[in-house]
Amino acid sequence: MSFVINNAFDSLMAEANLPVHPTLVVGVSGGADSLYLTLILNEWIKKHSGKLLAVTVDHALRPGSAKEAEAVHQFLSRHAILHEILVWAGDKPKTRIEEKARVKRYQLLCDFCKEQQADALCLAHHQEDQAETFFLRLTRSSGLKGLASMRFQSMQNGVKILRPLLTTSKKNIVETLRKKHIPWFEDSMNYDPSFERVRWRLFQPKLNEMGLTPEIIGNSIQRLTRADAALDFYMHQFIKNHVIFFPENYLEISLSHFNQLPLELKVRIIENLLSSFTCKEKNISLKSIEKIAKEIPKYATLNLCQWVIKKDSIFIALEPKYLPSAIKLSAMQWAHWGDYLVFSTIPCTLQHQAPKPRVKKIPYLIQRTFPWAGLNIPMCFINSQEKTQKELEKSFNLDYKNHKSIVYLVWSKRGD
Repeated sequence: MSFVINNAFDSLMAEANLPVHPTLVVGVSGGADSLYLTLILNEWIKKHSGKLLAVTVDHALRPGSAKEAEAVHQFLSRHAILHEILVWAGDKPKTRIEEKARVKRYQLLCDFCKEQQADALCLAHHQEDQAETFFLRLTRSSGLKGLASMRFQSMQNGVKILRPLLTTSKKNIVETLRKKHIPWFEDSMNYDPSFERVRWRLFQPKLNEMGLTPEIIGNSIQRLTRADAALDFYMHQFIKNHVIFFPENYLEISLSHFNQLPLELKVRIIENLLSSFTCKEKNISLKSIEKIAKEIPKYATLNLCQWVIKKDSIFIALEPKYLPSAIKLSAMQWAHWGDYLVFSTIPCTLQHQAPKPRVKKIPYLIQRTFPWAGLNIPMCFINSQEKTQKELEKSFNLDYKNHKSIVYLVWSKRGD
């Protein structure tokens, strides 16, 4: 059974910059969309002499889900497509089921991709899904980035996500499968109006009558995406030229240059910089960021971070109460401490405290978040994404044997 790979699909896949012989994972529920994507990807992967792995996540949320997953396995096996079933084990949520199931699904799929060293995870979101996402975000007063909706290419949990069907209509998918006499499963949850996304799906025919078809919405989303990319370009340029990241885990922004920016760019820069800290357990509101970007206060707290202005600089660091607690270090042993991998040649206690003497040009509120091992114990900061002891010793040739007392802090996280 062969599928015709259209030019739009080929062009999108070319944009992904995949290796010559890629390994791809595709999420397949057994519904029309994911089966269509799996079969067309199977044709595409043959042309590129790569490897395709299909994965079904059985959420075990309704009777019969295990049988459907097995039926998908049998179908794909007949077409010589490698297939795995991942089961969501354990207790299931009673509330926000759709949201929590989605989070778990992505977690299972991304973990599988990492285990298989896959180059990308392909998902079957199509034109109508894109339109539903747009309306969902519109009801939440999303900004430009949110309204640009799903991207063809994104990153999640360290895995590249591809959505090659975003410009393909549901009608085209269904008609193709019918012509090929390929059956698919219909998930009853897709028609349950208790889910917000389903309510938008049921309302779409009315929107079509008003001219708000998924295709029209998709065209606007593409234009929003272009505008969003332009803002990202100037945001990264500003961060590169006017923001300094320090290994003590704080950053400094040029206030005079920041004040020259349009409001929308200020908002985006603040949002991006806040995300460079480990403070994601609390949702950040666009309204809060907009308020700070408009007022430029001398001091503020936002998303577990503190914002302090001194002279011509804006300083941002985590609030002290959200920093990791003090840690007792044994001699000649590695340990994890917040964003750091730490090593000490002597026993000592590492904590957050303003250094002595204090640095005059840096606000005290920021200095009190600095790592501190005590007087006369020097600290060496190293920037790295590598995390194992052997990799660090090999890459940086850590010369701790020649020091009587020193603490190494390997900074493993940083904004861009």
